[in-house]
Amino acid sequence: MNMKKIFKIISLFIASAIILSACDEKEVLFEQFDDVKGELKNSVLLSNVPASVNWFSQSYLGEELDATVNLKVKMIGQPLDKAITVTIAVAASSEAKLGTHVTLPTTSVTIPAGSFSAAVSVKVLNSGFVAEEKKKLVLEITSPDVALATASTTATIELYEKTFCALSDGVSELVGSWKGDDFGYNSQVSITADGDKAVVDGLSFGFMEDWWGETVVDGGSFKMDVDLTNNTVTIPRQYIYTTDYKGDLYDYEVAGTGTWNNCGANPTLILKYDIYYPGDAKGLAATYSSYFAGATVMTATLTLNPVANKSMGWTKNNNYVRIKR
Repeated sequence: MNMKKIFKIISLFIASAIILSACDEKEVLFEQFDDVKGELKNSVLLSNVPASVNWFSQSYLGEELDATVNLKVKMIGQPLDKAITVTIAVAASSEAKLGTHVTLPTTSVTIPAGSFSAAVSVKVLNSGFVAEEKKKLVLEITSPDVALATASTTATIELYEKTFCALSDGVSELVGSWKGDDFGYNSQVSITADGDKAVVDGLSFGFMEDWWGETVVDGGSFKMDVDLTNNTVTIPRQYIYTTDYKGDLYDYEVAGTGTWNNCGANPTLILKYDIYYPGDAKGLAATYSSYFAGATVMTATLTLNPVANKSMGWTKNNNYVRIKR
């Protein structure tokens, strides 16, 4: 037998050994995975966990507000034919302490037989915080009924008490000229009061006339609801203005939400809204979001000018690609 044949035979044996070894290793790995999978089949964890919870130190009436955090304990794997008890506790490492910063309405919950989850809540004690204070809450859960791969599961939530500066004179404190950015254009927004409603004028004018290429010829204002017990506003869907495009008139509607902040020398206002054709489910921003770096709503970030002088027109502050119509 020449050396070439001997080399081929040796190579064949080596290759066969490698293949057999790989098969053995694969079988071992699958066996190990099955073992781990068996441990994980009946695991529980905390779900619906917010990264942070913010609340106001007092309401419009000066009352202290306690925030409530609603979570779930969730079981992973097949449903069991028995109830599962899950205990909840504030971890020793938590900055937010039980009894001082938070309370637990219950220290255990039950996942019913055949179910996958149960509700958990944590009450945040406003009296334990000072304004603008942040503390991390660390929760941990265990279960005597489930063989967990890990003895306990934890979740961390940042708690933040925000300063609330009420509008003591109501909506009238928002009256004036609002400067800032209105979806890539200098703001032309002004606000007047009509009872408990804020009448907003000039929103989206720059966008409509420049990017959309239509001139506002009628209307231009709408009524906005201002919640005095927190810092939110709501723009119910309604008519906003009529425009001219190549001699044809078009009506538009507006809808959105926002927040106000009355702390500091000048109130601020952030509006997230869209402009709609009457009857359409999607607005212009949502329809043409690819032109706006994926933004599906228009955002106006505004500050109340102490001197009520309306802007003398819009200035473009964006690089939006013009739509071809």
